Amino acid sequence: GGPALIMDEFGGSRHADSAAASADVAGGLGISWSYWSVLQLHDPTGNPREALLNQQTGRPSRRKARALAVAYPVATAGTPGPVAFNRSTGAFAYSYRVDAHVHAPTEIELPRWAYPRGYRTQVRGARVVSVRDATVLLLRAQPSATMVTVSVRRIP
Repeated sequence: GGPALIMDEFGGSRHADSAAASADVAGGLGISWSYWSVLQLHDPTGNPREALLNQQTGRPSRRKARALAVAYPVATAGTPGPVAFNRSTGAFAYSYRVDAHVHAPTEIELPRWAYPRGYRTQVRGARVVSVRDATVLLLRAQPSATMVTVSVRRIP
């Protein structure tokens, strides 16, 4: 159905809020994205504080990691439907039409930065086949299902 879309080269600043806003715009449009700078390796066009990782320790900036840690479907065993993620509450909702010819599970990324104490799921049309609080939630459609809906809630 046309070219693959990806939004990249955003985040060239020290402001985590602008990175979060950019990721949210892309996610709301169903567009893949990648953050501009993991490490600032003396790029003369860059900002010394734009990197996600601290150059000395290799640890992520907490503010940027939280800004970029969003739940999203990695692979869908069917036709993707709407995706919603609320970063302040951790609420995630997704639905998709099942393709019986796809035998792999649906994979949904649920990063620890977004769900530090874990999460609870509600699923219709599929069963969870991953371990509890896995960072990749795996769903396998029930044999008679045509649609799957999943909602995830952060444990406070």
